[in-house]
Amino acid sequence: MIAFLDFEASSLSDDSYPVEVGWIFEDGRSESHVIRPMMDWTDWDPAAEAIHGLSREQLLAEGASPHDVASRLLDQLTGHSLYATAPSWDGKWLSVLLRAGGIPRHALRLRDSDEAHLEAARNLAASQE
Repeated sequence: MIAFLDFEASSLSDDSYPVEVGWIFEDGRSESHVIRPMMDWTDWDPAAEAIHGLSREQLLAEGASPHDVASRLLDQLTGHSLYATAPSWDGKWLSVLLRAGGIPRHALRLRDSDEAHLEAARNLAASQE
């Protein structure tokens, strides 16, 4: 089954880390999780906070542990085709999250959502011929 994945992050720097992850399956099932930063995740950009609306204090108080979120991702998304609109950025944050959860960084792989859109358009065109 196809799933689309999206992350919000602390910034767009090399030291950024995921602060929220969400996904939706093609059948409409979805989840999102706020992520509590690890102690060594200190990068923070107020401009990113203005976009996602999550303060670092809120993440510390309400976020789930990276291990728990990574485990849930692996449990729910293994075996599915995963897409993201910005796979280089989302892939970076997915890797950071998986490693923080003690999971190999390539346990899940992302593809560009443009590929899913093209495939859907081809299937639609073929069904109309």
